[in-house]
Amino acid sequence: GGTGCGKTMAIYEFGRLISQPICRIVGGVGVEWDDFQGMLSVRTNSSGGTETHFIDGQLTKAMRHGCILYIDEINFIKESVLSQLNDILDAGHMVVSQNAGTSGAEVIHAHPDFRVVASMNPNYAGTSPLNQATRRRFSHTLNFDYLGRDLEIQVIQEQSGNFNVE
Repeated sequence: GGTGCGKTMAIYEFGRLISQPICRIVGGVGVEWDDFQGMLSVRTNSSGGTETHFIDGQLTKAMRHGCILYIDEINFIKESVLSQLNDILDAGHMVVSQNAGTSGAEVIHAHPDFRVVASMNPNYAGTSPLNQATRRRFSHTLNFDYLGRDLEIQVIQEQSGNFNVE
């Protein structure tokens, strides 16, 4: 659906209704795999040396804790990034490196409540159609449209408490 037609509000309301938290990634040309997966970070330890630790991205948080991963504007994200997501959606797990320069890795298995929901504004400047491999991993599609004038006025009045139509 188009900008401002209620896609994001709908997923947040859905999450509220089923008591499932949302981890959100907003699509854009600058979104990289680290935004999904997370990254290694270096910090100073108590003895003054340095150590690496892994900081979860939105995908790993959602997989660990059974959240809904909401990918807002998925068709703004580079295909090379989405292809990595496809593998994880198929396998139900992912492997992340836990230490720089070592073979230490962690396998993260998707929590049973983990879900992925995506939205997009089709045919907008700067977007790309989803390839079939990515589209195939989403089992349902909902098309959103704008409310009619009278219904939009009613919704705004109910949510704002302002009943002045002007």
